[in-house]
Amino acid sequence: MKTTVRIKLLVGLVFVLAVTASLLVATNAGAQDRSKSAPPSSFMPVIEEPFEVVLRRDKANKPRVMAAAKRLLEERYDLTRRVDSNTKMTRGKP
Repeated sequence: MKTTVRIKLLVGLVFVLAVTASLLVATNAGAQDRSKSAPPSSFMPVIEEPFEVVLRRDKANKPRVMAAAKRLLEERYDLTRRVDSNTKMTRGKP
């Protein structure tokens, strides 16, 4: 009978120590998070320039960007028309 009581006390003591340790760690981690000031964040970047300036710059860069995109597409894909004259859709549609 004494052995089972000791085991129950030991298990209870270990449980209480584990709960106390986890609570101390959790509160300590929360205190550390509050001490650091989080930098302001946003999903969208904050643009400091006026809209007209950005619009003018983007319009000036558009031909260069479009040429680079076209060059990349032509490099990656072959879009030449190669159609078999015998191939037809349903009911002989071309």
